[in-house]
Parts: sequence; C-alpha cells; structure tokens
Amino acid sequence: MENRKGISLRGVAVVAILLFVALAVVPVAAVDVIDVAADTPWNTTYVPIANPPVRFDSTPLGNPYYFINLTNSTGGMNAIHITENPTNLVGECYSNKGSSGTFYVGDTGGRKGQDDIILIVAINSTTAGVLENFAINITSSGYTWVPTTNGIPNSSIDPWTTVYSVKPFNSGDYLENTTGGGTTDLFQEWKFAPTADYPIYCGQNMESDLLFKLIEIDLKVGTINGTWWNITTGYGLNGPPLMDNGLANITYTITSTLDENTKVAFNVYAYNNQTIPQQPNSLPPAVNWLNKVNNNDESEDGASGWLVGSP
Repeated sequence: MENRKGISLRGVAVVAILLFVALAVVPVAAVDVIDVAADTPWNTTYVPIANPPVRFDSTPLGNPYYFINLTNSTGGMNAIHITENPTNLVGECYSNKGSSGTFYVGDTGGRKGQDDIILIVAINSTTAGVLENFAINITSSGYTWVPTTNGIPNSSIDPWTTVYSVKPFNSGDYLENTTGGGTTDLFQEWKFAPTADYPIYCGQNMESDLLFKLIEIDLKVGTINGTWWNITTGYGLNGPPLMDNGLANITYTITSTLDENTKVAFNVYAYNNQTIPQQPNSLPPAVNWLNKVNNNDESEDGASGWLVGSP
C-alpha cells in the first residue's frame, strides 16, 4: 500500500533539511547524494544524530550525519534484532513495556557482529503537552573495537573496551523540517526501511495515520553475535566472559509524563565498516541493517521491536 501522505512527508521533511545543510557544507558532492535520497528517501537518506559527534564520521556532510542505505538484496532486516534476554539473539515483538527498562541488540548475521548501533526513538501521543514535554534518559553499554578489513569484530583485542554513555534527550532533539525557511518538527508514520511505508512498531496499522516524532541516537558501541562467542559458556575466544554476552545494552528511563494515549517505539540500526552497498560515488560505508517488524499483527520470522504502550 502506497501512502501518498507519507511520501510527501519524506520528500519535504527529511530530504529538504539535509539538502539545506548539505549545500551549505559541500555543494558539489551533496547534490548527487540528495538526488538519490529524493527518489527513495525512506531507504537512502542522510539523518542527523542528537548526540554528536557520530562515532564513525563517514559522510561528505560530516558530523552529525549517518547515511542510511537500505537497498541491499537482503533488505538489511535479516541480522539485527531487539531482545529482552542477552542469550536470545533473535528476540521478539515486545509491547506494553514500562516507562523504564532494558533491552539488547542481537545479531545473527555472518559478519559476527556490527561496529556501531544507532537507536531511533519514535513518539506518538494525542494528549496535549506530551510530545512537547517528552524527555528520556538513555544509557548504552557494550564493546568497541577498531573496525577490521572483513567487518568481523577483532577478537584479538584483550581486554575489550567497555563504554558507558549516559545522556538525557527531550523534545529539543526531534528531527526537524526546514522547508520554506522555517523550522518545524518532522512527523512521519513510517521508519527508514527497504520499502516505503514500513511500520515503526510491530502490529502497527498503517491505515491509521499515526504520526511520530523521531530522535536518532548514536549508541557508540557495537554488538557481537553467537558465531563469535560460545553462547553456552558465555566465553569469548580469548577466555573472559563478555558482559551481556557481547550484546549492546540499551537502558532507558522516560522522565516525562506518559498516559494511555501515548506510544514510544524503539528501533535499532547498525553500521559496519564493510557493509555494502556504499554511498553514491563510492563514498564510505553506510547504515545497512535494521530490526524487522511485522504489520497488523501478522507474524514474520525474525520480527522484533520494543513498544512502550499498547499496539
């Protein structure tokens, strides 16, 4: 189902912002990049993060942008999952979660892990004041390593570096639309994905036109999957147990008031030094992976997501 309202928001909101910034920074290179994004901005676009600098500065726009390119043959949805248990790499669709909690990023792909995880928080509410006053604390913890030539986490690094990042985010961090010279918050009912009008959370009814505000956060840690470490013993190749079995840990606390008319959905994306396809004009790698969700409660293998509130 092609949602023309959604297409209009994509073309006007996301791309126009980035075109404005791109032309001010690198006019020649950015024109081609934005032209690509303008055709299918739901799967090829630049998106700024709320906590710069980005961990991997790999775009011609510089910080604070990541390039999202979800056009590869697998759709980028076969490896990354949201899970409640670090021993369960695939996870499931979680809903009715509380205003605080912890989830993990599982990876089941052949690369044995991902260099960096990006979190997108989506907020929808029909109650006056909730969106305007939204506030959340995010703590990310996990492991980092120097990216390798094959994209596989470097298991020879001992000890692994553990990173904890704590930061509050609020309505001032929403993605914005600068079309027409003004600045307004970006609203959309879909998430960045291989196809247009892809749901933000499991069971979302795309006919309902629920519009979300979005915050993009660089967690600045990677995630390691079960093909690298021993899922039974919890030991990596070099011996010591890995915290959370090597999975990226996301702990959140929503500090503003929520009610039954509010939904907060979490989605994760991944950057890997060796993911393909690359950006236009052979520029560095892009964000190529995301968690798969299902539509209208239809089951789908590997679907996972985290929703505060009811579907």
